[in-house]
Amino acid sequence: MIDFNNIKEHEIERPNVWTCLGSPEDFDSLSDEFRDQIKFLDKEASDFLYKYFDASKFHTGPMWEPFKKKNFKYVEKISVDEDEQKIKKWLFNRGIAFSKWVYVLPNYGNEPLMMTWKMVIKNCELLFFADDVVIFDESNQWCLSYWHEDEMFFGKINVTNPEIGYSKVEEMNEMEKKYPGYKHPLK
Repeated sequence: MIDFNNIKEHEIERPNVWTCLGSPEDFDSLSDEFRDQIKFLDKEASDFLYKYFDASKFHTGPMWEPFKKKNFKYVEKISVDEDEQKIKKWLFNRGIAFSKWVYVLPNYGNEPLMMTWKMVIKNCELLFFADDVVIFDESNQWCLSYWHEDEMFFGKINVTNPEIGYSKVEEMNEMEKKYPGYKHPLK
């Protein structure tokens, strides 16, 4: 069974098609150091990540307002039509370690990737260009959501708001049973 502990075992070779990082040749032109920090995933890992994301309830609204129902305590937003350096600085200031592996889900249903947060920042002009993209990690503490109309949202999980209530706790308990790698943020 796939989970966050063994997802790296589902790495595949670079696909011979365009990805959210550009053409196969674009990816091949990256340095070995950078290619080692980007992992393409097989269908089983893809299915797991998209099902996990849907079950997580990170998004409670449309892409232009993804964190609508107070599922995050703090939500920050930036317009991506800003200059690239400003976007990179904004991403850097989210406080995520460069070495942290994150999951990149492009355009709901396309091939997801694993990459370090450093690669997210380095490749922001490719990742946040035309298609919707969601990025998160297994901590369930945050989610980055890019909407193709040049809006980016960063939400930090709401663990102290009493509005979460019993039903939310029960949902998280069920996710803990269903997904062995899920870390219950209220425990």
